[in-house]
Amino acid sequence: MHSRYKTKKKTYDFVPYKFGCFSFQANADLNTLKKYGIVSESSKSWVKLDETNYLVQLDKEDKKNYF
Repeated sequence: MHSRYKTKKKTYDFVPYKFGCFSFQANADLNTLKKYGIVSESSKSWVKLDETNYLVQLDKEDKKNYF
């Protein structure tokens, strides 16, 4: 059973898991960000480490959907 929010842009697929829904791709992306020192992982959350403001880098359409 997969769930996907229908958009023109790529989204993450989530599957049922022991503790709720899980996305293998989102998890892989977070681990890549961790590898490059952009985020860190604690037992219950992820924390952004760098000072870059990524929101200003979004295009108009993405900003419209974000806010």
